[in-house]
Amino acid sequence: MFITINEKTEKEKRSAVVYLVEATSLDNAVQNINTVMDGTMIDYEKSNISETKIMDVFEYAQDKAAELMTRMAEELKDRSKTVEEIADKYVKTATPELRQQLIDKFTAMRENGQIPQK
Repeated sequence: MFITINEKTEKEKRSAVVYLVEATSLDNAVQNINTVMDGTMIDYEKSNISETKIMDVFEYAQDKAAELMTRMAEELKDRSKTVEEIADKYVKTATPELRQQLIDKFTAMRENGQIPQK
């Protein structure tokens, strides 16, 4: 619960918020909550902590792909690494055709100067 105080009425208001917290146990979940929330100025109270049936969360693929492309582009600035080495580092489950398309795309970007050197 987030705790706020109305300055006019001086009444306390509690707002229920539900978070999914990654943890190996409930005690670990409490520690994770405290670690994050202690870094804020928000007053809060843990009102209910319980285990869910959710076993895993998959990130939205488009966000993950964009992050992956950004990291690969950063590494491509380092001319001491080949495009193939970088592709092999990041693309472990791609089909050979997809891997080759990725290599071709990044090779062209490097050759056209779209990825500046370090």
